Amino acid sequence: LLLSCAYCFDRVRPHRYFTRKGYDLYCEVPVTFSQAALGDAVFDLIADIKKTCSPDDVDLKDGLALVASVGRKMTFRPGVSGRLFKAIGEAGVNIRTIAQGADELAIVIGVEEEDYETAIRVMYEGFAG
Repeated sequence: LLLSCAYCFDRVRPHRYFTRKGYDLYCEVPVTFSQAALGDAVFDLIADIKKTCSPDDVDLKDGLALVASVGRKMTFRPGVSGRLFKAIGEAGVNIRTIAQGADELAIVIGVEEEDYETAIRVMYEGFAG
């Protein structure tokens, strides 16, 4: 078995993805969370959505955290979601997305990742117990 190594000690022009740190060569390729979690399947999913639904646009949003308020006492009680949204807003957290099923057992909100702890704290302080 013959092994060989090549060493380059010349100047290297800056590159979009490759950087050198000492003798090591690093490759950094920007990847969104969706791409990392789903791999190439995310592109297949987008293609299927476009083919089936013909939307004007499909856009992935990274950096969102989903937080859910779940409880049987929320069912058929007017004002629960309003109280939740008000408390979250007063804490300075922007709600980016909202989902609630017909069973009214859960309200799911999407907030920026850096705001998820605040959102959880507000929900716990305002609704737990």
